[in-house]
Amino acid sequence: MIHAGKFDCDSTWLHFLGVGDLKSAVLLTTLKDCLNDMLDCKVEVSYDTSTPFRSTSRHRLANLIKFSPYDITFNYQDINLNEWANSTKRFNYSGSEIGQHLRLRDIIYNDIIHGPRYRELGKIMLTNHNIHSQMCAIDALHQILNITTDRSILEKYVPKYLLEAQDAIRDILSQPTRQKAGEKLFNGTLQKHLNCAYRNICELY
Repeated sequence: MIHAGKFDCDSTWLHFLGVGDLKSAVLLTTLKDCLNDMLDCKVEVSYDTSTPFRSTSRHRLANLIKFSPYDITFNYQDINLNEWANSTKRFNYSGSEIGQHLRLRDIIYNDIIHGPRYRELGKIMLTNHNIHSQMCAIDALHQILNITTDRSILEKYVPKYLLEAQDAIRDILSQPTRQKAGEKLFNGTLQKHLNCAYRNICELY
């Protein structure tokens, strides 16, 4: 893209379809920061995911994010439709503003003929919760990465392969010339770090 002149302008936008998981978010943000340091062009990077929408359709809700040295997981749990239908219990799942104002019956009701079903507005509200929860999880991960550069602390919360892939991206895009950056891209160690991150991300799909 650089050789094709895609960045020979004041600003540009790169959008990545279907890669809104937490691990990809970290690496794409690193890519954006490095490109902005490297180029005169202002680069924005965005990404999206269908997971929150598909999860709602499968009667699943976003629950907890877990950080560990081995993996980063964002948990979805199954909804018990029979328990939720017409229940006055509060929607006690953290992660979204809208969830603080809901009861389970606002989302699921018991249809006399078809049994437990989404309310039309309830499905939208649960999707809102799922989207907001995933956005908050991405933000929380970025906050952890921005708090410190101490590797011993970061490795308690973020997998080593992800940190190494970040370092590889920075190493490649911090080279003084495009030619040297291209040469670095094919460095065996850096390729290993990038491929390791790629394999771990692909396990999600």
